[in-house]
Parts: sequence; structure tokens; C-alpha cells
Amino acid sequence: GRGGVSAAAAAVAASASSDAASSASSSVPALPEVAGNADATRRVLAQTKEERQRIIDERRLAIDFYDDDEDECYDADEDKHGKCDLERFPRCGNDELICYNRTNRRDKFYSDWHPRFYINYRRVLCYPASWEGWGGCSSCSPGRYCKHEQRCILDEATYCCEGEWGCDDGDNDEDEDEDEE
Repeated sequence: GRGGVSAAAAAVAASASSDAASSASSSVPALPEVAGNADATRRVLAQTKEERQRIIDERRLAIDFYDDDEDECYDADEDKHGKCDLERFPRCGNDELICYNRTNRRDKFYSDWHPRFYINYRRVLCYPASWEGWGGCSSCSPGRYCKHEQRCILDEATYCCEGEWGCDDGDNDEDEDEDEE
């Protein structure tokens, strides 16, 4: 019950205070962590926001919800979360769409205690474009993407994503059965 939440809160507070202490001791602005090795870090840090957006647009990386400022990637070889190295995403064909298959973190949460999600390079796949709308891509696995909030929700069954799903009024749930007699 509540014990897990308070333990998680203590862990988050402890990590936040240690982050604050380490950043206070240094006057140099912190560079973003990159989910990759030193070469990936140099490549990502050399890219301007405009260059990254051009790559995202050209390669249609935003076809499945992608936010270069918010999304984090995980590099299993380096065991590190950080800014995504766009070159590590697969190059999908013209008849395919990218799918990130994000998964939930167990160590990082939003202020409302919903977990943050990350993209594991190994789980990013190209799906046939013909699957669009048929549930072929899972933006969040487990969970469901709430477009309105621009984030994944782990426990979608008990959550109201305003204007999309899970709210009591029944007018906005795109999965609701319409087979009433």
C-alpha cells in the first residue's frame, strides 16, 4: 500500500537532493546525458535542435509519438539512460512506420507518481504501415499513450486521459463498443 509510495518518495527525494548537491558544486552547465558510448555522445551533442528536428522529420521518427526534448533512451551496453541517439533508430521503409515500444522506468516518476517511460534501442521496430490503426504499434508497453498529456500512462484502466479514453462520461473512449441493441 502506502509504504511503497513513501519508500519511493524517499528514494526520489534522496536522488534529487544528491543531484542538487552535485550540480551546486559545479558552475559549469551540465551537458545532457546521452544513451550511448563516447562517439554517440559527441555526435548527439554536436547536433543543433534544428538538425535533430530535420532528422526526425526526414526519417518520419515522429509518426509514433516522439518528443526530442522529453523522450529518453536506454543503452543496454552502457547501462545508461539519456538523450536519444537518432542514428540508433532503425531506418524504416516507405511502407513501414517506426514504433518505439517504450517501457516504464522503476526509478523515475512524474509528480503524480506515474512512472516515466524510456525507449530501449533494442525494442524500436518498423511495422507495416497497413497496421496503422489496428494496434500494431504499442507506443507504451505496458501502458497507453495519452496524446493530451504527451506521456505514457502505465495503469490506463484507472486513468482518465481527457478527450481520449478512460473518463466516466463515455463520450471520448475510442475503444468503447458501439454494439448496443
